[in-house]
Parts: sequence; C-alpha cells; structure tokens
Amino acid sequence: MTPITISRHPIKLLPLDERVILRSFLPATDGGIKAILQRVLKLSEDEVAGQLKSVCRDFSERHYDIEALLFANYKKVERHIRETGTISQNQKLLIGACFSGEYSLESAALFNPSIVPHPDQKGAPKGGLRFIMSLRATGEGHISSIEFRAGTILPSGKIEMDAISHYVTQPEVIRDPAYHKPSFLLKLKEMGLQSNFVLKALSNLGECLRF
Repeated sequence: MTPITISRHPIKLLPLDERVILRSFLPATDGGIKAILQRVLKLSEDEVAGQLKSVCRDFSERHYDIEALLFANYKKVERHIRETGTISQNQKLLIGACFSGEYSLESAALFNPSIVPHPDQKGAPKGGLRFIMSLRATGEGHISSIEFRAGTILPSGKIEMDAISHYVTQPEVIRDPAYHKPSFLLKLKEMGLQSNFVLKALSNLGECLRF
C-alpha cells in the first residue's frame, strides 16, 4: 500500500469584524416607532438633508447601494405614517436610517468549512479543480449565517482562495415563489444541471413550479 502524506495548509480563514450587514432595527412597540417618526418629520428639509449626508458619508463605504437599503427599512415602518404622499425622498431615507442597525455576522466565529466541486470549471488549470466552500459564520447574539467562498486546488496541491468583497448583503427572501417551468428547465441546462433524473422529477409537474 502506497503511504499517503498529509500536510497542513497555511491558509487561515479568520472572521472579519468589519464585514457587516445593514438590517432593520425596530422598537418593540408601535409607540416607540411613532415617537421616532414624529421627531424626524419635525425636522426641516435642510436638517434632513444634512443628517442624511452624514449617514451616507459614514456608512456608504461599508454598504453597497446604501440608499436602497435605507429605503427598504423605511418601507417596514411606512404603515405608521398617515400621509405618505407629503414625505420627500430624503425624509424617507433618513427615516430608514433611524430604523437601521449594523450587524457583524462574523464577529464571534467563522467555522465548519465544507467544499464541493464548482459547477463551472472554466479557468481551472489542468489537473486542478475549482471549488465552492460553505462556512458557518456566527455573530452577535450567536446568530448563525451561511457564507460561501470559492477557490482553486492547483495540481501541486496548493490551495488558492478567491478574493472576497468587503460588501455583505442579506438575500432577498421570496415567499411562496413560483417559476415558469420551461424557463426553469432552460436555466438548469445553462448551469449544466439538467439530467434524466431532473427531467423525470419535473415531468409530472405543471407549467408553474412552486417550492
């Protein structure tokens, strides 16, 4: 039997506190939400513009398209506002900022790596392999998230990890999603995942797929 030599790679995947997401941060009561809204709506347009400028200056480097994130958090409290038609876009964004909070999803730990071959092996060296790695990230309050990384195993056995973005965003959750069956099958084909098993599994389903 040929002996197998196992060596430890020098790669270390360390948690980065600066990788943060911007999520909604809402008071526990409707009264608390309305009190904050009243304070923002009493500000003049110039005061609103100044405060919003400060928010974007301090946080835009950590969040991709911060205005879209602030607006999404505004929409979560919009139902507490009687006359939304009179509110300016700047007011909406500042309201969203008042109900936002940063969360460092890796601040406690980054562990449990697991890798599988990458479905797209374009660019992989001969004798090497592209891979996808999943990781469990744990942040404040011991809330766990799943992260994904990619990299390459070279023919020599050396591992190279792809660079990661410092921007982190939450996925959009689509409740009760429906898909057009022909389009769904076409996408599977483009990804190289269409097989006889898949075709058989989907053959008895209607034109509208629900998951």
